[in-house]
Amino acid sequence: MLLLLLGGMDSYAAGRWYQVELIVFKQSGATTEHFYQTAHRIVWPGRLVELSGYASLQTLQARPVSYTKIKSSDWTMHWPERQLKRAGGYTPLLHVSWLQQVGRNRLSNAVHVYRTDGHGDYPVNGHVRIQRGNYLHLLVDLEYTGDVVDGEAFRTVVYRLKEKRRIKLNEIHYLDHPRFGVIAKVKLVAVGR
Repeated sequence: MLLLLLGGMDSYAAGRWYQVELIVFKQSGATTEHFYQTAHRIVWPGRLVELSGYASLQTLQARPVSYTKIKSSDWTMHWPERQLKRAGGYTPLLHVSWLQQVGRNRLSNAVHVYRTDGHGDYPVNGHVRIQRGNYLHLLVDLEYTGDVVDGEAFRTVVYRLKEKRRIKLNEIHYLDHPRFGVIAKVKLVAVGR
């Protein structure tokens, strides 16, 4: 009986499992704000976790593996992505979901979130963390790199979205920047042992 109790305490201390889902999109609406950031300013943490593999949510619930990408058939935000495409002025750049574990009163590892253009550049690059304490927080530090017309020439500009947001499970959260944005959702996932 003591072994069962200790085993249960270990799994409780190890943390809860979450499905994190993000849509990163650019906004092409008119704005009067000017941005002069031409260099990357993200402060990269000492440990950055890369997402790996693909699995269905059902497979991951049976055998959970942190930082595994979840197949698109198990994403929960197809509708918001379709709405962005229909609205005009918004272009989805990245849609990704993964499973990760976060212990009580812990800040998770930083998950590397990016999209490449196939030529060695990263139009979307940054990291995302979950902080679990009395409340759940999502920490996002992302940059979107794009070209703007400056007179008759093109200039590369880096837009940064750095935000710590208190979130509720299963709710869609919108993190805003005049040039790009993030739609995020975090849900608790029951896993088998």
